[in-house]
Formats: sequence, C-alpha cells, structure tokens
Amino acid sequence: MKICLLCDLHLPYHPDAIQYDVLRWAIEDMQKKHADALVVPGDFTIHGDIAQAEAFMEAMQRLLGEAIHVAPMRRRSK
Repeated sequence: MKICLLCDLHLPYHPDAIQYDVLRWAIEDMQKKHADALVVPGDFTIHGDIAQAEAFMEAMQRLLGEAIHVAPMRRRSK
C-alpha cells in the first residue's frame, strides 16, 4: 500500500493563490505514483477558519474527484 502525506500546506482562502498550484502539482505527483491513500495531518489552511477549510475541501474534490473522508481533530490553542 502506498500512502502519500501532505502537511503544512497553509492554503489561503483565495483559490488563485500560488499555494493551490503547488497542491495541484502534489496531487498530480501522487496520482503518477498510484498512491492508495492521501493523509493530510494538519495545517492545511493559513488561519484555520471554516471558509478556508471549505475551500480546501472543494479543491481536493475537484483535484481528486473521489470521496474524501475527514477525521475531526481537536483544535490546538495558540
């Protein structure tokens, strides 16, 4: 089983930001390697707010075109 890991993406809300180009590249690379699973352990948004998390999930749906399973985690305090 091949598992890919994406962490510390720090994606902004604006979908035209360069970070989303990097995300697209990473997903394409993962697909070329025929990964069985993708794990995103955290820090996938800059501020951790709901709008950014929804933008991330929408981008992942567009890029992967597959079901995404989310395991909620406790937010750490700063």
